[in-house]
Formats: sequence, C-alpha cells, structure tokens
Amino acid sequence: MGRHKFVTLSDVFEAAKKEFASELHDQNETIWTVEEVARQLGYGEKHIHNLISLQKIPFHRPLGKPIFLKGEIIRWIKEEGIILNKSVPVDVKGNEAA
Repeated sequence: MGRHKFVTLSDVFEAAKKEFASELHDQNETIWTVEEVARQLGYGEKHIHNLISLQKIPFHRPLGKPIFLKGEIIRWIKEEGIILNKSVPVDVKGNEAA
C-alpha cells in the first residue's frame, strides 16, 4: 500500500510562499490561516469555512489547505462593505497591529 504524506501547516506556508512569491515580496504580504482570518474578522472558523465553500471570500489552496493573503482580505472587506465585529484588531483595517 502507498504511504500517505501528512501535510503540515509549515508545508502549506512554504507552498504558498513559492506560489505567491511576487505578491509576498512586492506588497510585504502576510499569509493568514482560517483561524487567523476568523479572529481578525471577529467571526467563527465555521463561518469562514462556509464563505470558502460558497467562494464568497478570496482564498487559495496550496497543498489543499485554505490560506488567505492579508491584502486580498483587506481589499475584499473594503470592496464588499463587509461589516466587522467591533472588537476586530486594528491589523485587519490596514493599519499596523499593536
């Protein structure tokens, strides 16, 4: 029988860095996980997964795991008029995080 290769979060980030090298370099882009996007937007992870399945949020799937580019999420928030939870960290609003 064939061996299954387990994909770690580190593997996903490395694949994303290669796939989005120009965006990451040019824009000093940050890669976020589902958990990080949920925390930044003030929603639950299940809600973020629902947005992914409906293709209502910009995401990428290197090695099959969903990841997000911070700049794309910020543009999406602004363009779509997404309402953020009042406790959302400053970071997602396009400013420096404390």
